[in-house]
Amino acid sequence: MYLPFPKEEVDKIAENKKTLIVFCIVLIFVFAFGWLLCRYYDSRAREDSADVVRTVQSVKDDNQRAREHIGTATEQIRQAGQQLDSLADSIDASQRTVDDNKAVIDDSRQLIESSQRSLEQAESVLGDIDRANQLYD
Repeated sequence: MYLPFPKEEVDKIAENKKTLIVFCIVLIFVFAFGWLLCRYYDSRAREDSADVVRTVQSVKDDNQRAREHIGTATEQIRQAGQQLDSLADSIDASQRTVDDNKAVIDDSRQLIESSQRSLEQAESVLGDIDRANQLYD
């Protein structure tokens, strides 16, 4: 398909040297602007990429520190559990000692009460003997 009108216009532009030079200069400026624009966005993308790499590395470091803190916390919790178990055992032993001491105190009270009854009986017997001796005097 042949279009005479655009071909004639192109031929006219090609014959006019000023128009051709201006067209070439505009074309060079467009390509230069495009190239500078690409370079600008390329450098921005590189900076953003470096920021992303630093952010990812920072996140990795933070995660590693978090893992270490979790490990430390786990060990501290384990040690606290052991100390709590030890304390509970100590309290149980102390409670047994208190219970044993209460039993000894109860036994001692019973012995004292028994001894007091025995003393009262002995005093009563001695009182009877003294009265009997007074009768014979």
